[in-house]
Order: sequence, then structure tokens, then C-alpha cells
Amino acid sequence: MMVDKTKLGIEFFDETFGGVYRGRTVFCYGRRDSGKSVIASSFLHQAFLDGDRSLLLTDWQAKDALIVAEAVGVPFSHMVRTGNLTILEYSAFVPGTQVCADSPLPPTAFIELQKIIASRSIRRVVFDTALPWLAIHPIERMPGHVYSFIHALERLNVTVLITLPWPASTPAFMLKNRLEDVCPVVLVVQRSEDTGESFFKVPKYLGDNLTASAPVSFKMDRGKSAVRIADSELPHSTLSRKEEMQQAKRNLLDMREVDQSSASVRDSEWSATTPPSSLSSTEDDRPASFSSVIDL
Repeated sequence: MMVDKTKLGIEFFDETFGGVYRGRTVFCYGRRDSGKSVIASSFLHQAFLDGDRSLLLTDWQAKDALIVAEAVGVPFSHMVRTGNLTILEYSAFVPGTQVCADSPLPPTAFIELQKIIASRSIRRVVFDTALPWLAIHPIERMPGHVYSFIHALERLNVTVLITLPWPASTPAFMLKNRLEDVCPVVLVVQRSEDTGESFFKVPKYLGDNLTASAPVSFKMDRGKSAVRIADSELPHSTLSRKEEMQQAKRNLLDMREVDQSSASVRDSEWSATTPPSSLSSTEDDRPASFSSVIDL
């Protein structure tokens, strides 16, 4: 089996790492307005430059997604008109919904996604955000569900970028940590409150010694270019993985609605050997999928 790469769409990142792994998943998370959608737009634009078709699933209104992309120099309108880009809205997704909210998509949504990818010969997919696919109850099922979802995507033979907001609850930290475990490339996006500039770090790039000792940091220029920087130039540092887990454990003790068994979750349960669960969600999942395809 050959290891093949394709460009992310951020020039300096691609020069440094040679792109991302084709047919695998890139995980990107960060706070609101930090630049996740800029990276997602660049990722989709690269598909257009390569002559491939792409799909964006978003909690934005489709026309708003066009405006945001055009503002950073990505010609979404032209990409849609030429049939290179399909934009789908989450019809039942409410912006700001947290992981523990009861708003996952039903199993039929993944079947619909498979049909769209096959019928339109899609080669790249962005989930901006992936929460509607991964927010399930009870949270004990989350590790297996994430494993199943990521590997199901890889069987579709598409290169994927998924985004999540910055975790703000115990289930959110658990979800973020699990995705970091199973995705070969991880990007963390930050935004300086002083200058408004966006930065991203690469805490994980499977098989690359650049991230073996310390994460690689970049400064973005409206998504068109990136310059490698020292960690000292980054905005106020975020919590370390150890601090995140400690915070998550403290939060867990305060969560009255979570079953006591959740408090026994340990890192060992997040290993990639966790048996995959069905992609099915709970019986009371919302029976909603996607809105119609946007055509200009």
C-alpha cells in the first residue's frame, strides 16, 4: 500500500510537510473566528486547482459561506457555478450547540452523504463543523463512535478536513482528544486578540519528525500564505494536553447529568484498538439531514 499526499492549500505548510495524506482525515479545531473556515476554504480551493470536485457541509447559510470565502480570496461562487464545489447546510444544526446537546444526525444522513460523494465524483470533503455527526449520548459510546466515523470516511476514498470549536465541556474535551488520537494530522488554530492575526500549530503529523519533539507553528496571511514562527510569537498559550485532561476530570465531577460510570473514563479507553460501534445514534436523534444543494 503506497502512502500518497495531496496539498492542504496553505503554501508554507505544504512546502514543509509535503501536504496531507490523501484519503485520510485532517482535524482542525480552534476558537470562534480564529481562522478554521479560512483553512477549510483553502483546502477546498486546492481541490479546484487540482481539477477535483469538493463538498462543504456547514452550519453557515450557504450564501454566507460564499461571502466568507470570497473575503479571503477563495472564488467559491465560481467554483459552485462550474460544478467543482457543492455546498450543503445542516438543516437541523443550531450554531453554538455543544457536544452534549441532543442534536446528532440520524444514520440515514451518512447514507445520503455516500450517495452525494459517489454521484458527483467528490474527492475532498469539509465538515465545518463535525459536531452533528459526533454528538451522541451516552458519552461512553463516543470513543467507538468516533473510531467508526473516521474509518467510514476513509472507506469513501476522499480526503477530509473536519473542524470543531474549542472544547468547553468534559464531553467536548473527550471528543477532541479522541479525534487527535485517530486522525493522522491535527491543526490547532488561534487568534491574537491584540493584532487579530491568525496562527496555527501542528501538534501532530503522523510519521514526520518535525512534530516529534515540538509542534510546528505558522502565521497565516488571509489563508493565502503562511510563515513559520517560534512558539514565543504565538498568542497567549493554551492548555497543555495534561492540563486539559485534568480540567476535564474536574468538570466531570461536576456534571450531574452524566452517569457515574463516565467518571471512570481513562486514556486507555481512547486507544485506536477500541472496537468500532455502529454509526447509528440514539433512538431519539433528530430526523433531519441536509438542506438542498446550492446552485448559482
